[in-house]
Amino acid sequence: CTAFIRLIENNDDVVIDDQISKRIVGNQETTQIYLKHQIHRDLYITLNSATPGAEGGENSATIIVREIPGIILVWTGTLFTISGMLLTMFTEWKPGKEWLRSIGKEVPDHWCCRPGRMSDTTLLLNPATHSSVGSPR
Repeated sequence: CTAFIRLIENNDDVVIDDQISKRIVGNQETTQIYLKHQIHRDLYITLNSATPGAEGGENSATIIVREIPGIILVWTGTLFTISGMLLTMFTEWKPGKEWLRSIGKEVPDHWCCRPGRMSDTTLLLNPATHSSVGSPR
């Protein structure tokens, strides 16, 4: 059976004007879905049931409309993930490492940050005055 659908939004704005169908083969039902992509949402429409009317009578159908908002965020997240993965792969590649070194900032060699040394000065605590006295190593 086939149902003709017309989805009207905001008084006279026709969003969908199409048809949707459902087939029964043996004991198995198959339903054709209707999916309309928009930037801010997706509309997912299925024909749930259809009942033919008596001869000359009205037919009835149950149509389910689902609105999936924010679907663009899923695709944006996917693009960010792929971009991050490509950037990581590029920086592991030899030309990428050289590029990173060329744009990287050189950290100044401070006296407290030399490899293998915590400090060039040893601090001693004078128990009588509770003050520290520095003495070089």
